Amino acid sequence: MKKFNNIYQIFIVLIVFSLTSTIAMAGVLDGKTYTGPTGKLGKAANGEEEISFMNGNFYSVGCAEWGFGEAAYSEKVAGDAISFEAVTTSPKHGKIVWAGTVKGNKVDATYKWTKKGLFGTRKQDKWFKGTLK
Repeated sequence: MKKFNNIYQIFIVLIVFSLTSTIAMAGVLDGKTYTGPTGKLGKAANGEEEISFMNGNFYSVGCAEWGFGEAAYSEKVAGDAISFEAVTTSPKHGKIVWAGTVKGNKVDATYKWTKKGLFGTRKQDKWFKGTLK
């Protein structure tokens, strides 16, 4: 009987750990996708972007073509605004640091792309303004 109790206790601990891990990974923004114009900071839009949040990860459709995958994101709720940050990386094209704020159905974000190369580090600062899809 004691062996059964130990197995039962281990089973319960594993279930609780699994549930809390899943809950901790899910964010307020999870399941949301935003689309809209993007461009270099200080300049007009020169393209469209789509970003999404799923299972605690951030993903940029526009940056995926350059090998940037999904990455964990952090978020902070303050009143009616949700700020987020994420860092995506590409094996060949460096890293992109994302920071933005969601209010209602709109997102306003900036992202800084940095790529180290043979002749120094190349940087681009960009903006994105999206609407909930």
